[in-house]
Amino acid sequence: MPVPEVAVSDEEADAAVRLAETLTGDIAELREEETFRLEAASEALGVDPLLLALDGLKTQKEAVDAQIRRLPTYGREFHGSHPYGLEELARHSGHTFSGVRTPYSAKEIQAVAEQIGRQPNRPARPSAGKTR
Repeated sequence: MPVPEVAVSDEEADAAVRLAETLTGDIAELREEETFRLEAASEALGVDPLLLALDGLKTQKEAVDAQIRRLPTYGREFHGSHPYGLEELARHSGHTFSGVRTPYSAKEIQAVAEQIGRQPNRPARPSAGKTR
């Protein structure tokens, strides 16, 4: 459905342009203030703000990677009698079919069990190094 045209007076158009210019100026001012704060923090702490930002992003990435390992763990080990399929988990987690099968270990299973307060529905599988 086409959007109807709205008549805008020259005064309204000028007001919109002034508002956009004001907002652009405000944003530039906020960026300058944030840059100043980062530089001041850098000098006070003796830390380079770029390296500090990279460290923060690395920490976030590690946390997301851990979540991406734990969610398939839940889907395979804790999701009742019908666990999620490997292909579906692979497609949604960014892993390959074989990669989604192996990214979690007993450590992740235990972490999920503690997080949700119960043991897995699936029986524990023997470790690759164990022999009977």
